[in-house]
Amino acid sequence: MLLGSRFFANPKARAVIHRERQQPAIMQHRHNFFEIAIVTGGTGDHLTDGFRHRLKVGDVLLIHCSRSHGYARTRSLSLINVLIRNDVLARIGLEMKDLPAFEFLFATEQPDLPPRGGKKARAYPNRLRLNTAELEQMEDLATRIEEETRRGHDSSFLLGEAYLTLMVGLLVRSFERGRAATQRQPEGRFARVLAWIDANLAKPLMVSDMARIAGMSERTFYRKFRATLSMSPLDYLLQARIRHAKEQLVLEDSRIAEAALACGFEDSNYFARCFRGRTGKSPRAFRSDALAKAALSQ
Repeated sequence: MLLGSRFFANPKARAVIHRERQQPAIMQHRHNFFEIAIVTGGTGDHLTDGFRHRLKVGDVLLIHCSRSHGYARTRSLSLINVLIRNDVLARIGLEMKDLPAFEFLFATEQPDLPPRGGKKARAYPNRLRLNTAELEQMEDLATRIEEETRRGHDSSFLLGEAYLTLMVGLLVRSFERGRAATQRQPEGRFARVLAWIDANLAKPLMVSDMARIAGMSERTFYRKFRATLSMSPLDYLLQARIRHAKEQLVLEDSRIAEAALACGFEDSNYFARCFRGRTGKSPRAFRSDALAKAALSQ
């Protein structure tokens, strides 16, 4: 557990900017403050509660103190970490309580995916990707917060909180704009189902479960899914599993059999046939080629 007292030297500070220009790999941990992590350079894997994804410049992670997280395979990973006192975030929330996007991104309780078999699978939806202009805005606001905090006056802390509120508001707006664009796309109506599929690839998934989440009869769901995405639900499921398998195969500590299980293939031979059918390569050949390319790019 990382304590705020380690970073908030002045207890009057509303937020603290902590920069990492060479973020090392770090095991999963928790802290007693809210964190906004903004990726400004390099790459790395973000790990949280069994979920793993590759970071790129412009990614923003919103990490509540109830969630453990860490980093792996970091390569010149540069981060701007905005550390926020929980009472300050709650105060900002009072001003934005009518904005659903604020609740989604900054809520105390992380949203759960629909339960299956009596268990809930927790995904990690609290992240977004900024474009170049938005990233520059975030960097400028972080610098302003940093400068005001360094001054150490009461008025400076007040201005720092104002800049922080603006930062939170811009992140909410960016999320809303991205969600609106997604909903304009044909597959937007199935976003909840697709997110659930992607978060539960290791489990045996049924079309009836997908239809239940979509709030449709199985027959209607199948027809509308195929008409919207130009493939059947099971075709999408296989495509998603192969896509996830590609990600797993390039992890240095992942074996092919483990990658197959992580993607919902209990039979490694069947996995190899499906993988070759979709990619034209065996899992072993794909992994060898991917690692060779990664080595050349270093």
